[in-house]
Amino acid sequence: MNYNYNIKLLVLLTLVIGFFTLNHSYKTNLQATINYTLYKGERTANRLLGEIDLALDANENWDERNFYVTFSECDNEQKINLEYCDNCELKDLISVTNRFLTLDKMTKLPVVFEGDKLHSNFMKDKSTSRTSSIIYSIDESQLLAAEIKKGIEEYKELVPKLDLQDSDFYVAFNECDDQRIAILGYCKGCAFKELIAATNRYIAVDEDLQLPIIFESDRQHSNFFSSPDGIRIFITAEGYMVVADKENKILSKGFTQY
Repeated sequence: MNYNYNIKLLVLLTLVIGFFTLNHSYKTNLQATINYTLYKGERTANRLLGEIDLALDANENWDERNFYVTFSECDNEQKINLEYCDNCELKDLISVTNRFLTLDKMTKLPVVFEGDKLHSNFMKDKSTSRTSSIIYSIDESQLLAAEIKKGIEEYKELVPKLDLQDSDFYVAFNECDDQRIAILGYCKGCAFKELIAATNRYIAVDEDLQLPIIFESDRQHSNFFSSPDGIRIFITAEGYMVVADKENKILSKGFTQY
């Protein structure tokens, strides 16, 4: 009898541990997902849904799970294009993206940025695994990286009471009109804290330092900055902005609000 009791107790403990493990895993995955919704974007959502239907009608062997969108915003111009990938060159990159565009209750599409295709380790290093983070390496000349490092040191001198560490910094990154815009910010309990923790994209400043990347699209469309009724919550921040051209020649630098 005692033996059977111990067996039952062991089984119960195993089930409890399994439940909490799965629950923790679910919450972790949920936290790491950045969902986009288009505020007043019904026309765009309907366009993309229509394009999916047309593509599936024209291609009987296509699977709707293989669609994704490329996403870019520049000077208030938004470009969202539907793409299809069935074992294409971007397959591994698409599989690890943690940003998804919600079109309706049934349809969420993975989001890929132009920077992912141009700069990420998934396109430069073919041995990258599907569990790897997306690392941007954009600065062979090290000019942009050097300015980001200067910004880190200036911040540390400006606010010594905060005792800022390298891990407290992030970069808001965008490419627009042949320019690369990197805005260095720090976050100790800031409004971007959860978004920064959820991102899986990082910029390689040097061999020992990779800073999390957030995008303007994250601020404009992500679930971190919208209320349950879909109203956008616009958050302003300040940072050390560095603007460079495509060859990373520095065009301007200094503190700004964005």
